[in-house]
Amino acid sequence: MDSTKQKIIIYLLAVSFVLLLGNIVVNRFHKAKPGMPQPGKSILTAGEINSIFEDAVCEFGVEKNWIQRKPIGTDLSGDATFKYSVKIAADLPVTLILNELNRRFLEHGLTVSSKEMRKEKTTSLKILHVKNVMLQADFVTDPEILRSTATIGLIVKDAEKLGDKEFQDFLALPENYAILLSPSDKSEKAGKLIVSQNKEYAVVLDDKIDEVRFRFDDDYSERRLNTSLRTILGAFGNAKVYMIDDMSDLYKSRQYVTIKNSFDKRKINLVPISSYTEIMSREDKDIESMFRYYCESTTSGERVFLVTARNFLQLKDMIDLYRKKGYKFVFPSQLNFGLSPTASQQQQAQTKKQVPPKKQVKKK
Repeated sequence: MDSTKQKIIIYLLAVSFVLLLGNIVVNRFHKAKPGMPQPGKSILTAGEINSIFEDAVCEFGVEKNWIQRKPIGTDLSGDATFKYSVKIAADLPVTLILNELNRRFLEHGLTVSSKEMRKEKTTSLKILHVKNVMLQADFVTDPEILRSTATIGLIVKDAEKLGDKEFQDFLALPENYAILLSPSDKSEKAGKLIVSQNKEYAVVLDDKIDEVRFRFDDDYSERRLNTSLRTILGAFGNAKVYMIDDMSDLYKSRQYVTIKNSFDKRKINLVPISSYTEIMSREDKDIESMFRYYCESTTSGERVFLVTARNFLQLKDMIDLYRKKGYKFVFPSQLNFGLSPTASQQQQAQTKKQVPPKKQVKKK
C-alpha cells in the first residue's frame, strides 16, 4: 500500500471519528425530554386545540357567554380553525392565561405567540403549528363584567393531633387558615408555634379538656371556674376567636352559664361551633364535590368553613383551581370569622361616619 492510499484511509478514519463524536455531543446536549414532541411535531387536530384552549380559559372564571368565535379555515383533518374573541374581567391579568396556554400547548409541540395592544386593552394570540395558524384569539379587558367569585376562610380542626414533623410541615404550607385548638399542654405549645409561623389559631371549649389547670368540672365553684378561664385566656392569649362546642356536655351544664357570663364581662364573643359549616364527606372521593358545592353556593361573597387537616390536604389542588377563578382564601380573622358585628361595633362604626373630620387650624 503506497503512502497516498494510507493518507486517504487515515483521513477517512479521522472524518468518521469527528462525525461520531459530533453525533454523541448532539445527543448529549440536545436530547428531547421523554414524551415531549419536538416543535412542529404536534399530532393535535384543530378540534382538540380548540377544546384545550376553551378549557384553559374557562378555568380562570371566564364564562361561556364571554367567548365568541368564528371559523377562519380548516386543518388537514377537516376540523375548523377559529378566531376567538374573549372578554376578560379587569381583575384578571391576561398574562396568567397566556402562561397557562403556553404551558399546555408547549408539551404538544405547538408555539404560542402573543402581542399586547394597551390602548385597545387587547392582547392578540396565535397558536402555530410550524407556520400554520391553528387558532387565533383576542383577549379584550371589559370593566363591565365581573367574575363569580367569593372570599373563603378555612378553620382546620384536629391538626394538633398530627405528629411533630407532620404538624411543622402542615404549618409550612403557603396557605391562609386558622387552626382550631382545644386547651391542653400540647396545644399551648402548638399555639406558640402557629404564631411563630405567621399563622393564626382559634380555641374551642369542649369535653376534651383534661389538664387540671384548664378543666371545668361539675363540682367546681364559680371562683374555681373563673380560675380555669383566666388560665385559658392567659395560655391562649393570641387566639383570634373563642368557641364553644354546643353539642358538648359542657355546653349543657350549669357551669356554662358562669363561663358565658365571664366571657361577656370581658366583652369576648364565645361563638357556638355550629355557626360554621364543616366541609366533610363519608367518601374521600366526594370531598372535592362538596367543596365545589359550598364554594359556588357562597352567595353572600364571604364565608368561613370548618375542615379536618386530612381533608384540607386533599383539597389543596381544588383551592389552587378556585384561586385561578378569582376566589380569595384569607385568614378567617380577615372576615371576622364570618360573624356579624355586634350592636356596639355597629354603633361605633356609625358614629365614625357621622363625626366630621376636625379642621386643621393654621398657626399664625
